[in-house]
Amino acid sequence: MAKTLYIEIGTEEIPAGYILPALESMSLRIARFLDDNRIAHGEPTVTGTPRRLVLNVPGVADCQQPVRTEVIGPPKSAAYDAQGKPTRAAEGFAKGQGASVADLTIKQTPKGEYLCVFREEAGLAAKELLEKMLPDFIAKIPFPKSMHWSSYSVTFARPIQWIVALFAQEVLQCEYAHVRSGKKSMGHRFMSPVWIEVNDLESHRENLRKNYVILDIAERRQLIRQGAGTAAAGVGGKVLSDDELLDEVTQLVEFPQPLVGRFEDKYLELPPELLITVIK
Repeated sequence: MAKTLYIEIGTEEIPAGYILPALESMSLRIARFLDDNRIAHGEPTVTGTPRRLVLNVPGVADCQQPVRTEVIGPPKSAAYDAQGKPTRAAEGFAKGQGASVADLTIKQTPKGEYLCVFREEAGLAAKELLEKMLPDFIAKIPFPKSMHWSSYSVTFARPIQWIVALFAQEVLQCEYAHVRSGKKSMGHRFMSPVWIEVNDLESHRENLRKNYVILDIAERRQLIRQGAGTAAAGVGGKVLSDDELLDEVTQLVEFPQPLVGRFEDKYLELPPELLITVIK
């Protein structure tokens, strides 16, 4: 049965330039882990805000795909006597592989004919593998600079406040930086500092919105662009196009609300380039 993997790492405010590279790394590394461990999965998606890094992977199998391996045994000449009956060598080989003599086949190799047997190894539960992986997965999220906090030996971009780790509706048990995983996230730091239970990405996205957090990066970006344009038009101005600045501001806020500010008119005597550089 396919399940959805949801991971959310809640923190104090992460620097704007750290967020997208961290999310990209999370997406690539979870796909690599699942592939390497023979766990079928859908396409990972990532998003985030200054206070949370979010990874969602649909269609994750609940166990590894089984492995069928071929084991080569003794040569045929040593495995059967003149009457074609299996020798102790054949019987010992079969027993050692957990098989019966009837399961043995003959394989032609460059060195001649040899006994062989195929072994089926059942896959481990994905939940078990994910729980073992999570602490190291979190620890290896890359940042230009990481920090220590309290007396903990671990580091991260900013102190970790909560960890949501769900496999379908079940919590993946792990601990990192003395924070235990669970299924509760947090609303906006100032406008709605309450705990929010997480069930899945879609419902969580709407619950966060009700608690003044816009989870999707593209949506925050568009809200800032539209809101800034409306605010500027209201005072007879316009917004200068600057995608780099827009991208940065998008990662500085969880619930964008563009406002009009002002400073003393005497400063308008300064060159526009100087004013823009200082304000940015």
